[in-house]
Amino acid sequence: MYSVMLDAVAELESRNVAVTAGFRNTKQLLAGMLQLSPTEAGARVAHATQLASRRALTGEILAPLLPNTAAALAAGQVGPAQVRVITEPIGRSYTTCHG
Repeated sequence: MYSVMLDAVAELESRNVAVTAGFRNTKQLLAGMLQLSPTEAGARVAHATQLASRRALTGEILAPLLPNTAAALAAGQVGPAQVRVITEPIGRSYTTCHG
């Protein structure tokens, strides 16, 4: 399930596992360990940043930046392809559709 994977990526990011493991960042770790393209690895990190729960400096758990999309993903109402469209910058979407 994509939402579970994004939670794992967010946890890797929050614990700085990539640097500890000798990678430059989480994107590079995902690309290297999961044999993903840099673009796909970057998309997963971006999606995790927007859709996974966050933690405040005090330790309090915060809602995702896109809570409705995160809930729809967890419920199976949307998938990775729809997440890409929802999270894609508006300028890039416009260029793709009209450019």
